[in-house]
Amino acid sequence: MTNDYETASDCSLEELVEKKSEVQRLKKMRERKRRELFEEEDKIERENERLQEEMRRRMRGRTRVARTTIAFIHDVNPVFDRKRLLYIYPNGIFVV
Repeated sequence: MTNDYETASDCSLEELVEKKSEVQRLKKMRERKRRELFEEEDKIERENERLQEEMRRRMRGRTRVARTTIAFIHDVNPVFDRKRLLYIYPNGIFVV
């Protein structure tokens, strides 16, 4: 069975130096890629927060509570409907 990995004693000094420099280069590349990944994740998070704030702002602008009071003057006394909690007049008009 052959071993694909060489041991330090199987390599010349020049080969060891080359392999060591290749390992260092790969480590630097890995760190650079990790930083780039973190930067992109930060950009995504900032954009997500901006979009959420924009949605909240838009929703605040659209929601309003309006109360309206309507008064009717009648000669006839209304009947209070306890189930529906409103006054009903004989002509069919009701007031909340």
